[in-house]
Amino acid sequence: MLVGDLIQACRESVTDQPPTLYPPNTANTAVVAQNGSPLVSGLSYYVKVTMLNAWGETLYNGELGPFTITGPNQGIQITAFGPINQPVIIRAYFGLAGAENSYIQIPLAANLVGPPGVTFVIGDTTQVYGTGYPPTRNSAYLPDLDGDAINASSMFRWLCDALKLGSTVCGGLLDYGGVGSISGSPQYICPGIWKKIASLWYDGYPLAMDDNGNYFRRNNITASILSSVASSTLNNQMMIEFWPQPARTSAQTTLAAPLLIGATSATLTSLAGFLLSNGFVQIGTEIMSYSGFLGNTLTNLQRGLGGTVQAVQAAGVPAIELNIFWSGWRMFNPTYAPGSSGVVVPAPLGWETVLFEFMLGRAKLAEQGVGDYTKLKDSCTKAFSDWYRQNRVTLGPRQIGDQSQGLEVLPNLGGGWVIT
Repeated sequence: MLVGDLIQACRESVTDQPPTLYPPNTANTAVVAQNGSPLVSGLSYYVKVTMLNAWGETLYNGELGPFTITGPNQGIQITAFGPINQPVIIRAYFGLAGAENSYIQIPLAANLVGPPGVTFVIGDTTQVYGTGYPPTRNSAYLPDLDGDAINASSMFRWLCDALKLGSTVCGGLLDYGGVGSISGSPQYICPGIWKKIASLWYDGYPLAMDDNGNYFRRNNITASILSSVASSTLNNQMMIEFWPQPARTSAQTTLAAPLLIGATSATLTSLAGFLLSNGFVQIGTEIMSYSGFLGNTLTNLQRGLGGTVQAVQAAGVPAIELNIFWSGWRMFNPTYAPGSSGVVVPAPLGWETVLFEFMLGRAKLAEQGVGDYTKLKDSCTKAFSDWYRQNRVTLGPRQIGDQSQGLEVLPNLGGGWVIT
């Protein structure tokens, strides 16, 4: 689920669509040699070129041709130019004049304006082909732009409010977070807002949850194994503090090679100082877990934790060992704004329809429809509450074994095991 999907769902319902991508321009059209081309000798082909983004397809910018195939192993070469920094797919429909009913589809590309553009050959059997006709209207909408009645900033703000409502009603979302320790420092600001921290570790050792009134504060006492942690501040930010204080500063290095979306390993300049082979790291703006070392490479990455978003991270960005990490329930505090349409919303399956309903309610409120807004908001609150009851994560005592002996409880940080 992309941010733009929710923006478009709302815009479609209030019939206030944003502008669309313009049709692509083309150049360098010619019949060329192409080994294995399925184009039929003796036919004259015509071509219509469109572009697709995540929300639709453009019109074509004129019919190209004729391209007469005079023999076997010939194809049609075309160079297409599209928008700057707009990820698109190029699609070229081909066939007889006015009956272009087959197409070739060129993979995702960006920065298509100006030379060199994207050059492809109809007849190249390594590309994706399909059947269908060119669209009759432009549906490649741009959710980051304003509609005629509602501006983009309002739409994105309504989505942020919907996510905040959902996490409030549901008590937060189960997640991991973390920070890097500083030697001798007792206090740390947690990235994001957490409703509840259930478990916390320092250098892999679990810590007990305590009250900060029990802490000795006359001077710092550092240790490699800490005793307890307490929450000290919870307003627009959350602060935790430790007793005693960490004896080391977490490792800090840089990313040695670009980290792409979907990658499950990251090569760092050095892993010197990384203590745990099963821990957490922040690379650039993204928090992730790892569960192995291979040279200077962190392996088995789980991306986009702690409210961060999986993104391309450039070589040279900081990589910080998060040797203080926790599991708990995190509140949504998103800052989506125009330009975020391509970002994945890290929300649970089933939330998308409720988020849309709240955004629709805000659109009704903008039209002075207070009654409609109230009904839709109440409906959303109930839907979030129902989702929470049906999907809440439950952990605690479990009964195991047979019933031949009396009740025995082995306590632990997870609530204990019940053994009978």
